[in-house]
Amino acid sequence: SIFKIEKDYSKKEIIEFYVNAPYLGGGAYGVEMASDIYFGKKVADLNLVEAAMIAGMFQAPGEYDPYVNPDKTNHRKNEVIDLMLRHGYINNNEAHNAKIVDIKDFINEKDNKVNKYQGFIDTVVQEVIDRTGDNPYEVSMDIYSTMVKSKQDVINNFYNTHKFKDNKVQVGIGIIDNDTGAIIAVGAGRNKNSEMSLNYATQISRHPGSTAKPLFDYGPGIEYKNWSTYTPFYDKPVSYTNGGTMRNVDNKYQGFLTLEQCLVRSRNTCALQAFQSLSNSKINKFVTSLGITPEYLGNNYFINEAHSIGGFTGVSPVELAAAYAAFGNGGFYTEPHSITKIVYKDGKNENVEEFNFNKKRAMKETTAYMISYMLKKATNSGVKVSGTDIATKTGTSSYDSNRLKSLGLSTNVIQDAWTVTFSPDYSVAIWYGYDELTKKTYNTSSHAWSERTKIQKKIVNNIMEKNSRFDRPSGIVTSKVVVGSNPPKLPNSTTPSSKIQTHLFIKGTQPTRVSSDYYYPEPITEEIITEEIPINILP
Repeated sequence: SIFKIEKDYSKKEIIEFYVNAPYLGGGAYGVEMASDIYFGKKVADLNLVEAAMIAGMFQAPGEYDPYVNPDKTNHRKNEVIDLMLRHGYINNNEAHNAKIVDIKDFINEKDNKVNKYQGFIDTVVQEVIDRTGDNPYEVSMDIYSTMVKSKQDVINNFYNTHKFKDNKVQVGIGIIDNDTGAIIAVGAGRNKNSEMSLNYATQISRHPGSTAKPLFDYGPGIEYKNWSTYTPFYDKPVSYTNGGTMRNVDNKYQGFLTLEQCLVRSRNTCALQAFQSLSNSKINKFVTSLGITPEYLGNNYFINEAHSIGGFTGVSPVELAAAYAAFGNGGFYTEPHSITKIVYKDGKNENVEEFNFNKKRAMKETTAYMISYMLKKATNSGVKVSGTDIATKTGTSSYDSNRLKSLGLSTNVIQDAWTVTFSPDYSVAIWYGYDELTKKTYNTSSHAWSERTKIQKKIVNNIMEKNSRFDRPSGIVTSKVVVGSNPPKLPNSTTPSSKIQTHLFIKGTQPTRVSSDYYYPEPITEEIITEEIPINILP
């Protein structure tokens, strides 16, 4: 390799390649970037002291970072000056004057400001490293990304203008183009002041709460059992297979409910019943085809009943948005990605690497449409774009009650607050919460519910395209149903209108028998609520 390099390039060119690649502390890669960060100059304009400091940093850039170890940096600078004197590059007077100068008097104050698109840049850089093993800060390359500037500006503006409760609460956001799987914008975190810090769009893994219900419960039921939006459930206390009882957050039960009501009202007991009626292998097949990784034990998947309400190792906003994109696009999953092409540049030659991300059928078109149709009814009235279908699923997760008690916090303190919103064009997943639970850093359920709606409006209303509708597939039919009938039956001429609903069915599964009477579900005396906090029950 050395002989080939020396054959193709001059020593001057080889040195140029060398000094323009390595990390040189302070977030700088290469001498030009280091010169700008430390001194606000171009390399050609550096004086002797400045040049000696940067030259000395190649040996140990972390150790000689002037912002971290200024005294060591100054000592190393003087070593370089001594070597330059020894080899005749400078005279005694120049060396003396350079050594009596402390580098702390020369360098710029540390600027914590980063590129306003740094969150997306970090997403791209990490993906390049993961896919190629090459660090763009060290290997010369042109990268073609998927960022849509106008959409990214929506998130940046939100971070800059929204009134947050404090400086520690965080928001992670992932926005996916449903058609291509491209990550078009990210909310990598608030108060970002350095490169490659924790990315809240791609690198967190948090309990998804009730946003798991279409993925682990109702989606597989429609896909593999031909459930309809009417499929009957009974909201009541339900036991886990291995003991313990699932409850709803309000400790109330609403009796007879349709699948649509269970999903829109997000009733935990119905979700567990749906999960228990399906095989783990089918659930695993469904969620993994959407890029979701359930819990594993060794090399085997370990889906347990806590998964039904989001009690598993967790997801990132980008992962969750990519999974929901399949509901919005008619059932196809595409691996989320922020890059499409890399052009490696070595000075004379270019090597191009292109990335192809193919759509894969993850579910039937009918399944995707039914979920989308139902979740339109869960979207807050303030979230709307002219002529566009917008569907929503929210979710929250809770802390262990003993942990809350030890900190003197009430049981209405929640851990993760999620909102996933999708249209035919884009899917947006928003996570709201804290890195750690302390006596001062926590969210109550009422605050989280209110805040996530505000955030959803600010982001979604400015992201979605106008006049975009979910296309109903030919395999879906509508039918009137007598409420409470099981199996579902058609109303007759005497059935009261209050006992008739219209639902979606997979063609061929709609009711054909006419009711000889009308059915009354068991009376519901409890107050109906539309929001709740699922309880994470870990394995």
